[in-house]
Amino acid sequence: MRTATPKGNWALTIPLAGLGLGYLFLFFLPSQRGLDRLHQDLSRKQDAIAQADGLFPAIAVSEQQLAESRRFNSQWVAAAPSESELPGLLGKVNAMAKTAGITTTRLDPQPAVQYEKIRRMGLTAAYRGTFAQICRFLCELESLPESVWIDRIQLDGGGETGKDMACELTLAVFVDKTDESDQAKRSG
Repeated sequence: MRTATPKGNWALTIPLAGLGLGYLFLFFLPSQRGLDRLHQDLSRKQDAIAQADGLFPAIAVSEQQLAESRRFNSQWVAAAPSESELPGLLGKVNAMAKTAGITTTRLDPQPAVQYEKIRRMGLTAAYRGTFAQICRFLCELESLPESVWIDRIQLDGGGETGKDMACELTLAVFVDKTDESDQAKRSG
Protein backbone atom coordinates (compact mmCIF):
# COMPACT_ATOMS: atom_id res chain seq x y z
CA MET A 1 0.00 0.00 0.00
CA ARG A 2 1.05 3.27 -0.99
CA THR A 3 0.54 6.40 0.91
CA ALA A 4 -0.36 9.43 -0.99
CA THR A 5 1.91 12.41 -0.60
CA PRO A 6 0.09 15.62 -0.65
CA LYS A 7 0.90 17.72 -3.70
CA GLY A 8 0.51 20.91 -1.75
CA ASN A 9 3.79 20.47 0.10
CA TRP A 10 5.92 20.35 -3.05
CA ALA A 11 3.99 23.11 -4.67
CA LEU A 12 4.82 25.38 -1.79
CA THR A 13 8.37 24.14 -1.10
CA ILE A 14 9.77 24.58 -4.64
CA PRO A 15 8.68 28.23 -5.08
CA LEU A 16 9.94 29.07 -1.56
CA ALA A 17 13.29 27.40 -2.32
CA GLY A 18 13.45 29.38 -5.62
CA LEU A 19 12.72 32.61 -3.77
CA GLY A 20 15.42 31.78 -1.24
CA LEU A 21 17.99 31.02 -3.93
CA GLY A 22 16.99 34.15 -5.87
CA TYR A 23 17.41 36.26 -2.74
CA LEU A 24 20.77 34.59 -2.07
CA PHE A 25 22.21 35.14 -5.57
CA LEU A 26 20.51 38.41 -6.52
CA PHE A 27 20.66 40.39 -3.28
CA PHE A 28 22.63 38.82 -0.44
CA LEU A 29 25.87 37.79 -2.19
CA PRO A 30 26.23 41.03 -4.26
CA SER A 31 25.64 43.12 -1.17
CA GLN A 32 28.24 41.03 0.72
CA ARG A 33 30.78 41.71 -2.05
CA GLY A 34 29.99 45.43 -1.80
CA LEU A 35 30.39 45.32 1.97
CA ASP A 36 33.72 43.50 1.57
CA ARG A 37 34.95 46.25 -0.81
CA LEU A 38 33.85 48.92 1.64
CA HIS A 39 35.61 47.06 4.47
CA GLN A 40 38.83 46.87 2.40
CA ASP A 41 38.57 50.61 1.61
CA LEU A 42 38.08 51.34 5.28
CA SER A 43 41.11 49.20 6.20
CA ARG A 44 43.29 50.98 3.60
CA LYS A 45 42.22 54.39 4.88
CA GLN A 46 42.84 53.38 8.47
CA ASP A 47 46.33 52.16 7.48
CA ALA A 48 47.01 55.46 5.70
CA ILE A 49 45.93 57.39 8.80
CA ALA A 50 48.12 55.19 11.00
CA GLN A 51 51.10 55.84 8.69
CA ALA A 52 50.36 59.57 8.66
CA ASP A 53 50.98 59.66 12.40
CA GLY A 54 54.50 58.43 11.68
CA LEU A 55 55.04 61.26 9.18
CA PHE A 56 54.74 64.05 11.74
CA PRO A 57 58.31 63.62 13.07
CA ALA A 58 59.64 63.48 9.49
CA ILE A 59 57.73 66.64 8.61
CA ALA A 60 59.11 68.38 11.70
CA VAL A 61 62.68 67.38 10.75
CA SER A 62 62.11 68.59 7.17
CA GLU A 63 60.78 71.93 8.41
CA GLN A 64 63.83 72.31 10.67
CA GLN A 65 66.19 71.52 7.77
CA LEU A 66 64.34 74.01 5.58
CA ALA A 67 64.70 76.71 8.24
CA GLU A 68 68.44 75.95 8.56
CA SER A 69 68.82 76.08 4.78
CA ARG A 70 67.04 79.41 4.61
CA ARG A 71 69.21 80.77 7.43
CA PHE A 72 72.38 79.57 5.67
CA ASN A 73 71.17 81.04 2.37
CA SER A 74 70.48 84.44 3.92
CA GLN A 75 73.91 84.43 5.60
CA TRP A 76 75.53 83.53 2.29
CA VAL A 77 73.67 86.29 0.42
CA ALA A 78 74.76 88.78 3.09
CA ALA A 79 78.42 87.71 2.74
CA ALA A 80 78.49 87.26 -1.05
CA PRO A 81 79.98 90.19 -2.92
CA SER A 82 77.88 91.97 -5.49
CA GLU A 83 79.14 92.61 -9.00
CA SER A 84 80.24 96.11 -7.99
CA GLU A 85 82.20 94.77 -4.97
CA LEU A 86 84.21 92.25 -7.01
CA PRO A 87 87.13 94.61 -7.86
CA GLY A 88 87.43 95.48 -4.16
CA LEU A 89 87.54 91.80 -3.25
CA LEU A 90 90.27 91.12 -5.81
CA GLY A 91 92.17 94.12 -4.44
CA LYS A 92 91.82 92.64 -0.95
CA VAL A 93 93.25 89.31 -2.21
CA ASN A 94 96.18 91.18 -3.77
CA ALA A 95 96.78 93.09 -0.52
CA MET A 96 96.71 89.79 1.43
CA ALA A 97 99.39 88.42 -0.90
CA LYS A 98 101.58 91.48 -0.27
CA THR A 99 100.98 91.25 3.48
CA ALA A 100 102.00 87.58 3.43
CA GLY A 101 105.22 88.56 1.64
CA ILE A 102 104.59 86.77 -1.65
CA THR A 103 104.70 88.36 -5.08
CA THR A 104 101.99 88.03 -7.69
CA THR A 105 103.41 86.85 -11.00
CA ARG A 106 100.18 86.33 -12.93
CA LEU A 107 96.47 87.17 -12.74
CA ASP A 108 94.20 85.84 -15.48
CA PRO A 109 90.44 86.28 -15.20
CA GLN A 110 88.42 83.33 -16.50
CA PRO A 111 85.03 83.47 -18.21
CA ALA A 112 82.09 83.79 -15.82
CA VAL A 113 79.63 80.94 -15.41
CA GLN A 114 76.03 82.12 -15.06
CA TYR A 115 73.60 80.44 -12.70
CA GLU A 116 70.07 81.47 -11.76
CA LYS A 117 70.92 83.68 -8.79
CA ILE A 118 74.71 83.69 -8.69
CA ARG A 119 77.62 84.12 -11.07
CA ARG A 120 80.83 82.14 -10.68
CA MET A 121 83.84 84.27 -11.54
CA GLY A 122 87.09 82.40 -12.11
CA LEU A 123 90.61 83.71 -11.63
CA THR A 124 93.89 81.93 -12.30
CA ALA A 125 96.72 83.42 -10.25
CA ALA A 126 100.39 82.62 -9.80
CA TYR A 127 102.47 83.64 -6.77
CA ARG A 128 106.07 83.30 -5.65
CA GLY A 129 107.30 83.09 -2.06
CA THR A 130 108.48 80.73 0.64
CA PHE A 131 106.36 77.80 1.71
CA ALA A 132 105.46 79.50 5.01
CA GLN A 133 104.45 82.71 3.21
CA ILE A 134 102.27 80.84 0.73
CA CYS A 135 100.64 78.84 3.54
CA ARG A 136 99.91 82.08 5.44
CA PHE A 137 98.36 83.58 2.31
CA LEU A 138 96.21 80.49 1.67
CA CYS A 139 94.97 80.49 5.28
CA GLU A 140 93.97 84.14 4.99
CA LEU A 141 92.31 83.44 1.66
CA GLU A 142 90.26 80.60 3.16
CA SER A 143 89.18 82.80 6.07
CA LEU A 144 87.58 85.44 3.86
CA PRO A 145 83.88 85.92 4.67
CA GLU A 146 83.07 86.02 0.95
CA SER A 147 82.51 82.80 -0.97
CA VAL A 148 85.95 82.17 -2.47
CA TRP A 149 86.90 78.63 -3.37
CA ILE A 150 90.28 77.31 -4.33
CA ASP A 151 89.43 75.02 -7.24
CA ARG A 152 92.97 73.98 -8.09
CA ILE A 153 96.35 74.53 -6.51
CA GLN A 154 99.78 73.55 -7.77
CA LEU A 155 102.95 74.07 -5.73
CA ASP A 156 106.39 73.80 -7.30
CA GLY A 157 109.29 73.98 -4.85
CA GLY A 158 112.23 73.46 -7.14
CA GLY A 159 113.69 70.94 -4.69
CA GLU A 160 115.82 73.34 -2.61
CA THR A 161 115.03 73.96 1.04
CA GLY A 162 114.44 77.58 2.05
CA LYS A 163 114.14 78.80 -1.53
CA ASP A 164 111.12 80.48 -3.04
CA MET A 165 108.52 78.27 -4.56
CA ALA A 166 105.88 78.87 -7.19
CA CYS A 167 102.18 78.55 -6.42
CA GLU A 168 99.54 78.53 -9.10
CA LEU A 169 95.91 78.40 -8.12
CA THR A 170 92.52 78.77 -9.66
CA LEU A 171 90.02 80.68 -7.56
CA ALA A 172 86.25 80.68 -7.89
CA VAL A 173 84.44 83.72 -6.54
CA PHE A 174 80.67 83.50 -6.26
CA VAL A 175 78.96 86.82 -6.94
CA ASP A 176 75.37 87.57 -5.95
CA LYS A 177 73.30 88.53 -9.00
CA THR A 178 70.25 89.71 -7.04
CA ASP A 179 71.54 93.32 -7.01
CA GLU A 180 71.48 93.23 -10.79
CA SER A 181 67.86 92.06 -10.98
CA ASP A 182 66.77 94.53 -8.26
CA GLN A 183 68.27 97.40 -10.27
CA ALA A 184 66.48 96.23 -13.40
CA LYS A 185 63.19 96.11 -11.49
CA ARG A 186 63.67 99.66 -10.16
CA SER A 187 64.59 101.11 -13.57
CA GLY A 188 61.85 99.21 -15.48
